[in-house]
Amino acid sequence: MKKLISILIPVLIVTALAVGVIFVTKNVQDKKEYTLSISASDGGKVQLSIDDKDYEIGAGTSDEFTVTKKSKLELNAVAKEKMTFVKWQKNDKDYSLNKKLKLSISKNAKFKAVFAEEKFNVVVKDGTFEDSFKFSGANGILEELNSKYTPREHYTYVYKIGETEVTSETKITQDVTITRIETPNKYSLIFKYGHSVVDGGNVEYTVENKDSIVVPALPVENGYTFAWPDYTLEFVVGQEIQVEKSIINYPIKFVLPEGYEFVDSITFIEKTYTVLDEESSFVLPSLTDVEVEEHYEMIWPEFTFDFDEQNSVEVMAVVSPIVYSVKFNLPEGFTFENESSQIVKQYTVENKEVVAPAIPDDVKAYFEGEVNWSSFDTNELKDFENVTLSGTATSYTVKFMNGSTEVGSDTYTILDRTIEEPEVPTIAHYETRWEEYDLTKLENKTVELVKTPVEYTVTFKNGETEIATETYDIENKTITVPEVPTVEHYDTKWDDYDLTNGGNIVVVLVKTPTQYNVTYKLPEGYAFADSSTSVLKTYTIETDLSTIELPSLDGVVVEKYYELAWPTVDLNYTTNQEIVAQKFAIQYTVTFVEDGNELVKKTYSIETYTEGKNYYGCILPETTKSNWIVYKKNSDETLTVTNLIVQTYQEDQAIVLIGKNNDEIANYVIEAVNIRDVLVEYKNAYAPENDFIKITNKISKFVACKDFVIKDKAVDYFGVVDSMTKYTNDELKAYFFDNIYIEKASGINFDIVKHYPQSVTFTFGEKSVTMTKDNFDLTNLSDIFKSCNQADTITVTVAF
Repeated sequence: MKKLISILIPVLIVTALAVGVIFVTKNVQDKKEYTLSISASDGGKVQLSIDDKDYEIGAGTSDEFTVTKKSKLELNAVAKEKMTFVKWQKNDKDYSLNKKLKLSISKNAKFKAVFAEEKFNVVVKDGTFEDSFKFSGANGILEELNSKYTPREHYTYVYKIGETEVTSETKITQDVTITRIETPNKYSLIFKYGHSVVDGGNVEYTVENKDSIVVPALPVENGYTFAWPDYTLEFVVGQEIQVEKSIINYPIKFVLPEGYEFVDSITFIEKTYTVLDEESSFVLPSLTDVEVEEHYEMIWPEFTFDFDEQNSVEVMAVVSPIVYSVKFNLPEGFTFENESSQIVKQYTVENKEVVAPAIPDDVKAYFEGEVNWSSFDTNELKDFENVTLSGTATSYTVKFMNGSTEVGSDTYTILDRTIEEPEVPTIAHYETRWEEYDLTKLENKTVELVKTPVEYTVTFKNGETEIATETYDIENKTITVPEVPTVEHYDTKWDDYDLTNGGNIVVVLVKTPTQYNVTYKLPEGYAFADSSTSVLKTYTIETDLSTIELPSLDGVVVEKYYELAWPTVDLNYTTNQEIVAQKFAIQYTVTFVEDGNELVKKTYSIETYTEGKNYYGCILPETTKSNWIVYKKNSDETLTVTNLIVQTYQEDQAIVLIGKNNDEIANYVIEAVNIRDVLVEYKNAYAPENDFIKITNKISKFVACKDFVIKDKAVDYFGVVDSMTKYTNDELKAYFFDNIYIEKASGINFDIVKHYPQSVTFTFGEKSVTMTKDNFDLTNLSDIFKSCNQADTITVTVAF
């Protein structure tokens, strides 16, 4: 099927589309049509008649119809069972209460039938009260009742139908009588002690019995009193009343014995105590200033707090003789029969007798002759802290030896086990001390000098980083040397060290930069000015690579149109490198210019030479011009069209021809111009105005053109042919134009962009010209454009 496209320019035309054809029609005023929208709410439907044609719109749906002012319209609203029609709405506003409507419309309109559930009669009463109202069969009767009848404060209405209570789920389906029952609301008081409710403490009340609330019994706890606070009823569920708790202060009386008094001449002191007090920490009245006989003391006896609310406590001070002690001590390492080295005897001013304990036999063995306790006198009435043995004790010797050499000696006894040690000898690379010894064993002793080699540390470091540590001493100089760290681009080793003299040693890592070689070589057959073919340079990681100069290539002889250059190479610090100079063909530039602006630069060299073609070339860029170009050399010499080899096609690409031989290798500037400017130079290429094929053939002998001009005497216009020289003469007949450009002095401009049209029809008024791919005639088309004005309408219909 043919696809037809109609393009209208530049004034209004109306084009009607039919299958396989495009034609122009006049504007015709039809009957005015309107949109009628009909809908029905849930609960019913609408029966619609338009000019005796019947339609039905279901519940909850809508539909649209096209009608005219003369259309005969009838609407009928039909409710479902137990539903009722309420009203008609027009354009969302209330319109009519009649179920059936007959109407006509003169503009767009929408009608909606509104339905609702059928309503029943509801009677409400409660003895003396009675009321009635209408209610639909929907749920929500309880909400309706609650909104109509507000109960008294602290009361609630309960509604019943017969014996069944009305809830939010109750649905009215018939006339009904509802009984209203008024019930006082129930509230509660919660009496608490701390977080717990007391026995009987959850008390329920209403507004009717609020004055007869029974308060629960108070809690009972030793040392405390309780009371319920005054409160006001809040008429809520769960109002809490917290018991008030008070601590009891109990009296306690501290009394002195008869004949004694405090400094201020009183004989007793009264205090109080509570359940929070502890007897052990209770602050007792001070007895320091109470005068008591010498060698006697006054104290408060132990007592117990009594938390009986009806009782108090009285504490009487006690006077007693002071107890003194005598402590008998055996020498270290010996004990009495009670396995203690000390026995304590006590006495008072009233009983001064103290019997010394017997001296054990194993103690007597270390004395020469009789041994006794040192003297003490109980008449002094004091504590004797250290009663020791007295007598002639046997002496024992302690010798201090360094090998076979005696350094010093001292003696000790059972009564005096202190000795003076000689100074410890010092020995290089050793720590020295006397061996441990025990003087509890009473005997002669030899104490040897203990020598321990000093442990030294060898620390291996890389800069400030510690690699490893090893220890050695003067007797064992063997250590494990850690592996030498590798440092990129450096040769590494541990610094020299010596363990024969002892001491702590730090061994540092010695780093020497690794040397790398770079050899700059010329390709085979080339030499520097001094006839050498390579240059050696060295560097390390610490070398600034920017200081390594490339060997100069100035004296190296190279063929014409070629040059040598060192390649870009990043010197690395891992291996020695060899860099070979590379031979390059010199790059020349072709600059493409359009309207004085540079479009792009392209490069070529002697190596772009195409064998057998005898030219050097590069691919043409796109241009907004007609792709006809003028070439200029760097010398600003203009190459005219007559002596210019313009362009050709190689593998479907346009090629700029640079020159015929090597002597013409140079930089060029290429300027794009319009085709009509260039055609002036091609007198043999210009043909009669309307000979499309002939002009094409002649021009194609000289140029490979993309854009192509046909001139008409009356109106300037030209067609654009894409890559026309790719086709033979016969093929050109089958290839129509890609773009049509029409220019008129009055200013009319239009274009069509499309490939391979089957036909093109130009229409103006009663004039019409159709051209096909087999019949291309411009004569009548010229007549059409001569007769139209700028404000006129031209229709161009293109069929593909």
